[in-house]
Amino acid sequence: MLVTFDDCTVDLLDTAAPLLREAGIPAVAFAVTRLLGGTNEWSRKEAPRLRLLDRDGLHRLAESGIAVGSHTQTHRRLPGLDAGDLEREVVGSADDLAELGLGRPALIAYPHGEHDAAARAVSRDAGYVAGLAVQLGIACREDDRFALPRIEILRDDAGWRFLLKVARAGR
Repeated sequence: MLVTFDDCTVDLLDTAAPLLREAGIPAVAFAVTRLLGGTNEWSRKEAPRLRLLDRDGLHRLAESGIAVGSHTQTHRRLPGLDAGDLEREVVGSADDLAELGLGRPALIAYPHGEHDAAARAVSRDAGYVAGLAVQLGIACREDDRFALPRIEILRDDAGWRFLLKVARAGR
């Protein structure tokens, strides 16, 4: 099992990181590299505005044992971007993380879980090991490493709702 967090919001440091470290559960958090210290401005209007970790926060997150991956530079939807913009979002984000002293990320989580053949190819060519989407499912060895499914758990998915999502993903 791998726990993943999109966006790198500040609550990861205080809430999730200590629990994951104590339980020995591996995790990756995906940063939007050109919006560090900002907010999740891309979220739906009804969604709460959440503060994103800044450079120091990402370093503290990595020191806590949570790996930092790419969520692109600006969280744009990747399908349909022209080649130059796609390259900037995907490769630029990896370069940004390396320049921050966090190393080149192994994983990319596509913004909004959306990807196409071009996004997968650019991710592969950029040196990522895998790309994660949000299609409901459990990743298997036979899956395309650049289109891995995940079980998307949201803030209000608790109790039976959480269990139902996990159970449905295995079917």
